Amino acid sequence: MQTKRGGVCETKVNDKIYERRVFKNGLLVEEELNYFNQNQTVQKRIRTKMNHYPVLSKELGTMEEFSETGILRTYWRFYLDKENRRRSQITEYHFNGKLRFKQEYAFIRLSEIDSYHIKDHPPHTVDEFGYTSLTVPYGIHQEFDDQGNLIREQHYNTLTFYYQDANHILDGPYKEFHTNGKLKVVATYKAGNLDSSWTSYHFNGQLMETGVYRNNLKADIWEGFNDTGKLIKRAVYDEKADNPFAPIQETCWNDAGLKIEEKYIDEKEIAQLNRWNNQGLLVQHTEFMNSTQMNWSNQTLILLDKIWYEDGKIKQIINNYPKSDTNFISYYPSGQQKDLRNGYWKNDIRIDQQFSWNEQGILTMKSSREHSLDGSKIRQTMETFYSNGNKKTKNELINKELFEESYSMSGILYIYRETISNKIDGIYWEIDTITGLKTEISYANGIRNGSCQLKSSKDKIALVKTYDHGCSSKQKLEDYWFGKSSTEKAKLKNEANFTLFYAKTPNFQTWNALLNRRDSIAIWTGKIHDKLKENGCDVEIQELELKALTFILPHVYYVGLDKKDTSNQRVKSLLHILDSMNWSLKNLKLENGTFVGKINLDDFISYPMFQKILKEHSSFFYPELDHKQNPRNDYGFQEVPTSSLTMIESNSCYAKFLISDLGHHAQLIVYDDGEVEFENQIITWEKWKELISIPIRNHMFKD
Repeated sequence: MQTKRGGVCETKVNDKIYERRVFKNGLLVEEELNYFNQNQTVQKRIRTKMNHYPVLSKELGTMEEFSETGILRTYWRFYLDKENRRRSQITEYHFNGKLRFKQEYAFIRLSEIDSYHIKDHPPHTVDEFGYTSLTVPYGIHQEFDDQGNLIREQHYNTLTFYYQDANHILDGPYKEFHTNGKLKVVATYKAGNLDSSWTSYHFNGQLMETGVYRNNLKADIWEGFNDTGKLIKRAVYDEKADNPFAPIQETCWNDAGLKIEEKYIDEKEIAQLNRWNNQGLLVQHTEFMNSTQMNWSNQTLILLDKIWYEDGKIKQIINNYPKSDTNFISYYPSGQQKDLRNGYWKNDIRIDQQFSWNEQGILTMKSSREHSLDGSKIRQTMETFYSNGNKKTKNELINKELFEESYSMSGILYIYRETISNKIDGIYWEIDTITGLKTEISYANGIRNGSCQLKSSKDKIALVKTYDHGCSSKQKLEDYWFGKSSTEKAKLKNEANFTLFYAKTPNFQTWNALLNRRDSIAIWTGKIHDKLKENGCDVEIQELELKALTFILPHVYYVGLDKKDTSNQRVKSLLHILDSMNWSLKNLKLENGTFVGKINLDDFISYPMFQKILKEHSSFFYPELDHKQNPRNDYGFQEVPTSSLTMIESNSCYAKFLISDLGHHAQLIVYDDGEVEFENQIITWEKWKELISIPIRNHMFKD
């Protein structure tokens, strides 16, 4: 059995006390801890005096904590209450010496801890009086501002044996104060819940709000006042209502005493909302469906909503009552009708209509939607109009078929398009309103199929082409290279290299298959470049040239490589692969335990392809790349190209590409005869040029 500590235990520095503790029968009765500043001057840190067995009083002792500048920061007082429970009163001060907190706590005995939490209090944390290290709020807690003014007072009159509960179980009076010392809030808590009266005050001391809580819920009548004492709000709460957190009735007044808002639930259980302006004119009347219980922000629950302008003129009406056929109507301040929406059932067909007018009363948009009850039949029409009243566009959707028309301001129909399931199908035609030339193209499933005609303004045929599911030209794809310089060919191939190297490329069986694919992409890309240049919107594409594969081969694995010693199976395997590809190791050197060098390549190879060819040796080989644009930025990362052409699919007749330019994206179709168009004729070249004239910011780390 260990002997209980007794006597003095101290540590000195330069004969000055740094730490000093006095024990009696194993209990600390006195403690002195000090700071030492730069001049080795002693400054108080902790001072403790304890009397564990008081005879004539209930006082157990005190502890003081000081800042390095000698200012008292915290003062603990330990004592026994009338039930002989150990208690503490903690007083904390601001840096300026003003009172900050006064808080009371109770110590909890091990015998009071339940069986689940007792594991958190091992024997060495329990003192000889049976107390654990657990203390809980118990008594009055006060908080003060940096001028020493009381700003909050809380009571914890219920003792709990769990710290996590004690911090939340307020019990008794609760007060808050403004910085001028006047009351801010007076309330009462019961077992952690607001209960009984609640009163709050303005900064000037005037009554702000008064009411009653029951079990943490507002109850009965609550009233609010402005800072001059005038009543500005009255609300009625019912704990048994569908939503006990919201009032069942509420009325608000302005400072002049005029009613500005009223909320209540009528005898039909319809929630009513009325608002007035400061002149007493009604500006809003809203009715909500049953049991909304003052949920004024939920637009889906509105049955009727009327809003007026400040001068009393009607602004808009929403009517969602079941038998109403006009759902929405709105007006300009002048009284001119602005919008109209209505909907109704005709037999088993639902019909919805919408109309919009400008301030001059000219119709600018009208639409209608008809659909069957089971959703099997849909017919939707939308028309827009110019400011002169002439039609601008007309779109008609019949089930999956969409018919689109575009008109000039003078009334000339200049674009017509048919699509099925979002793919152009049937006839598309477009008229140049300046020259009168008309382009008429037949499509099937989004691809040109049938005749493509260019007609004069007098409907005379100027040019005819015929497509068979995208096929037009009898020429071979590689004939595109005729007339192209070696520089032009290299540029297009390097653009295709970049696409194939970084994209998830198909698993080509041979290197030749990869190169054929690369050449195909290069040719299609060249055709797109030609069309883009023709329309004044060509793009600069990232290029990549792969000149060689460098290698770093561990000597321990490839012993004898420099002598082509095929007795080493790894060396034998690697040399066999190199011979089959007609590759040779250049500048082979042994440096720091590794063979280094390179393999010069006659043409491009993708990362997956050289991994496939080199097999188990590929992890020691690295591509030697030459990027023609977009070098690495200041952070060492490859810049994201501002423009790109990525092939999505292709066959011998056409190819589909994704074009990205300055943050804008669209899909292109290029045909074997060099014709290029936006998929489904979704946008014209002129509109695309307008679009890319406004770049979208897409660079990280750039200002």
